[in-house]
Amino acid sequence: MPLTVFQPVIGCIYLDNTNPSDRLQQDHLELVAAIAGISAIALENAQRLPWLERENEQLKIEVSQERSLVGESPRMKEIYQFLGRVASADSTVLMEGESGTGKELAARALCQDSPRAGKPFMTINCSTIPEALLESDLFSHERGAFTGAKNAEKGKA
Repeated sequence: MPLTVFQPVIGCIYLDNTNPSDRLQQDHLELVAAIAGISAIALENAQRLPWLERENEQLKIEVSQERSLVGESPRMKEIYQFLGRVASADSTVLMEGESGTGKELAARALCQDSPRAGKPFMTINCSTIPEALLESDLFSHERGAFTGAKNAEKGKA
């Protein structure tokens, strides 16, 4: 019985009987055909797994290279040291600076080196949130907490 997944034969199941008086019946063939179909899919998946693992590792490397900080100047070395110290602390970090200075890149690097590395990372541009709503938008609010708070809302942080 051939093991096939979308045409190409990737193996076969050989069924043999040494007793000539016990012939294979139609239900035996149907059972082997069902087993062959299931086995072919499992074998195909097993063959693709190493390729998928390599592809996953390559994509992780590419993503980390795209978003990592670069530079060897004395100031950048200070930043790397600071991020290394802060990454191990369980605290909130506020990054300030002019637009385009790499705050988000530094935050990503900080998160990747912290115990929270496997957890979701979310960036928020606080300048797009009106100052009066910033606290409630980030940390949540209850219905009626201020004018316009019609429902309780969960914050982003």
